[in-house]
Amino acid sequence: MYLQVLVERRHSIDKIAAAIGMGSADTLRHHFRRRAGVSPQSCRDQFSAPQTVEALAQ
Repeated sequence: MYLQVLVERRHSIDKIAAAIGMGSADTLRHHFRRRAGVSPQSCRDQFSAPQTVEALAQ
């Protein structure tokens, strides 16, 4: 659920961290990076970026 909220970009990483009980964005970043291998911001950038016509055609 928090991953969907993260990708939707409606809330800051600080607010998401507080809402899921991580306490701070630093703690969320640390655990997210250890689990996913990328930062929350990188995940946001990758999954919320508009798709190009070429990507949709594949």
